[in-house]
Formats: sequence, structure tokens, C-alpha cells
Amino acid sequence: VGVRDGRIVRYVADSYVYLPLIGVAVCAGALADALAAQFERIAPILRYALPLLVALACVPPFLRSQHRFSDDRALWAHALERYPYNARVCRQWANGMAKVRGPDLGLRATERCLQVFGDVLFAKNKGVLLGRLGRFDEAREWLERACVAELTHRTAAWYGAKGADCPPQYLA
Repeated sequence: VGVRDGRIVRYVADSYVYLPLIGVAVCAGALADALAAQFERIAPILRYALPLLVALACVPPFLRSQHRFSDDRALWAHALERYPYNARVCRQWANGMAKVRGPDLGLRATERCLQVFGDVLFAKNKGVLLGRLGRFDEAREWLERACVAELTHRTAAWYGAKGADCPPQYLA
């Protein structure tokens, strides 16, 4: 849970719901067994019908969400629609664009994120993409800029900034 622009933001990964869903499945199975024991005449129907009904109920949401998981770009584009004010989501979306659509579109996506969130998370990405495009002088400038941004950012430790990664003139 975090606060951004006065709004409470909850970040929930799919992995957080796996264990509770296992518990729900165990409870559904226990319910089916209890109902089967209670109503012995229809026990075979309950044992097979209840899990089938649960599975059928899960199909529509599953089908609606499939497009989100087709590739990195689709996944992070969906996340960016939901959390447009999150710099890390924007970075993942830009990385997904570069991975799926190539460095040209990845560079445009990274520049969009740079305009909104600044250098700390995006200058290095831009430098790498410029290098992949063969624009090495610009790439060097952006990688040096990324080094300076990491060293001067008040939360550089959160991002793992290391002085050893920067040229000596930036460490003074």
C-alpha cells in the first residue's frame, strides 16, 4: 500500500492470490463432500457437478484477461492504464515496448516516461536503447546522465546505485 497524490494505491500481484485460492478450492471440495454425505442420493451428481460449475464460472473472466498476458507490452500497457502515476510501471511498459516492438518504439515509450518522471529510472534505459540503435555518442551522454541522476537522487540507495558503475569524475 502506498500513497500517491493523496490517493491510496494498492499493489497486488497475482502471486499474492494463489495461496488464498488454494484455500478456496479446498473449502469448495469440503463443501461438496459435506453435501454429498448429507444427500447420499444425489452424491455422485454433487461430486462432479459442483467442480464443473466452479470451472465454468471461471471461464469468462479467464477469457477476458487472456489478451493482457500475450506479451510484456500488453501486460504492462494494461498496468499503466490502471496506474499511470507509477514510474516503475511506466519503465516496465517501455521495456516491454522495446522487447516486443523493437528499440525505435521502445525509445519513444522511454522518452514519454522520461518526460513524466525524470531521469532517475529512465536515463539509463534511453542510453541503452540509443546504443542499440547505433547512436553511440548520444548513448554515452545519456548513460553519464543516468549515473549523475542515480548519485544525486535522494533515494539512490533504493535503486541500488553504486559509485563503481560511474566514471570517476562523477564520484567527486
